[in-house]
Amino acid sequence: MARNIGGNRSTLYLHRMRKLVVYLVFTLATALQAQEDRDPASAIFEMDSLVAQSLEKQQKWHPFFKGEKLLGGIYMLRVGEEDRQQPHETDEVYYVVKGRAQFKAEGEPVSVAAGSILFVRAKIPHRFFDITEDLQVLVFFDQ
Repeated sequence: MARNIGGNRSTLYLHRMRKLVVYLVFTLATALQAQEDRDPASAIFEMDSLVAQSLEKQQKWHPFFKGEKLLGGIYMLRVGEEDRQQPHETDEVYYVVKGRAQFKAEGEPVSVAAGSILFVRAKIPHRFFDITEDLQVLVFFDQ
């Protein structure tokens, strides 16, 4: 069942988000195949490797793919850390891979944990807070 995270403009629709995640994965695969300088076999990304790269570079935000219509990255926040992100110009989808926190987007906060899928419309203020377990989040933006 979907949980409301901020009225009509920023609502989590779990059933719609599952379809959106499938669409995003399909779009990512299609975009990678369209890149002339890459072999389609290179379209496989390993989360552990992405996390290691992010930690090595000491990056909270680590983009791992940029296509014509899609940007993908991982966003990592540690327990107690402040989420300083600003509203974005495009819609975005978050998939929580690991961790626990609260999330707010223009409304009542909701608890998120591994397996949570969040959708936020463009230009809507939002953030993670009260992080109780280190967060690893896959993020997909429209381009």
